[in-house]
Amino acid sequence: MKDNILSTSGKVFQKFILCLTEKLSKPKTKFITDLLCGILFASNLILTNIASKVPHTSRITAVAKRFRRQLADGQPFSTARLPRGLSVGQAVTKGQPFIKLLWFNYLGLASRRLDIDSLFVIDLSDLAKPCAKKMENIALVRDGDKGTLVTGYWCMEAYALDKDGILWPLLIWPYSLQAEGVLSENEQVLKALVLLDEYFGEGFGIYIFDRGFDRWNIIEPFLALKRHSFDFAQDRFIIRQRGDRTAVVDNGVHIILRDLVEHLFADNPGQWLVYKKVYLPDTDKPLYVVAYHTKGYDEPVILRTFMVVDNVEQALQIRNRYARRWVGCESSVE
Repeated sequence: MKDNILSTSGKVFQKFILCLTEKLSKPKTKFITDLLCGILFASNLILTNIASKVPHTSRITAVAKRFRRQLADGQPFSTARLPRGLSVGQAVTKGQPFIKLLWFNYLGLASRRLDIDSLFVIDLSDLAKPCAKKMENIALVRDGDKGTLVTGYWCMEAYALDKDGILWPLLIWPYSLQAEGVLSENEQVLKALVLLDEYFGEGFGIYIFDRGFDRWNIIEPFLALKRHSFDFAQDRFIIRQRGDRTAVVDNGVHIILRDLVEHLFADNPGQWLVYKKVYLPDTDKPLYVVAYHTKGYDEPVILRTFMVVDNVEQALQIRNRYARRWVGCESSVE
């Protein structure tokens, strides 16, 4: 079975490869095919180990060298750098970096299982490399599992839940704040979000953010780039709140979100779910706060959304959508 994956997976694997490598040159297609074959059988991602699992007459060192050469040719791809009059497909055949086209081909496969109401789960994580000494731009990050500072990289992850509850990994974006040209974490997050929006387009999917994204200097620029107008009612985001942000209620009173939620629960004794239309200071665009109590947490979970919440049923939909973000997301990288 290890001699030839194509003979065991047959038409399914071949069909996947054909879709994944559409518009790629023959050398790139061969590289992707061999690399995936090797990864499926290798116990780790060391290139020589992957090369040893590829059914090929060449020496392992020669295959590994070819892999390194092809990977070096896959630097970040930007349509903004395309020569005038050249399409994405033409650019790849003329030697432009191919990684973005490969990724878009994969997103095309995933998008067949997605629709306008699919959940796009966005999360910030880390790639801990405590034993690494000489990896490029290695920096200190907080290991989420151990709660300590270790060497590694920050990482942004994006997943999509399809209509059958299957989790599709869309993006794993590692970055280092030590790298040249990297100005901030906000900049890296915004770049990744814009790339997703570039493929799926306006109004597709519902973005689910944890409280690490409760930063207006991330969401506001993304909304400005994502939409041609600031019609927030059409922007489908659900963002968990830290609770320290100021909101404005209908009578003009400014109040801290956690205090507002406390009042809502006090006014609705026995209720585990509350909601309220509020505004941000200095804007007249409405947004909605949904809060609920959940087992294992002393404090209520507070969510902010641009989606209209005028009744308990709509508030429950917001709560359920956010709750689904945990389905496989936290353990997917492992």
